[in-house]
Amino acid sequence: MAGTRIRLVLEHDLVAPASLAALPRLVRLASGSERARRLAGEILERAAGHHGCDDLLADCAGAVEEFRELRTATRRCTRR
Repeated sequence: MAGTRIRLVLEHDLVAPASLAALPRLVRLASGSERARRLAGEILERAAGHHGCDDLLADCAGAVEEFRELRTATRRCTRR
């Protein structure tokens, strides 16, 4: 997945449209993969910027919500 990271997260604050297309699958993988969780998080951090991909991000609303729930559950587990 390291090669995938290079293609999906381009630079420090840029996100490729392909990243948003991959987001739903990454979120599905994230519950069992720290690497997928980290990559999905990086994509969402960068997608929050103003890069003209808002319409693509809107198509990922379900994946964004699922990732938020996963992160919340993960944080609860690590605090115990």
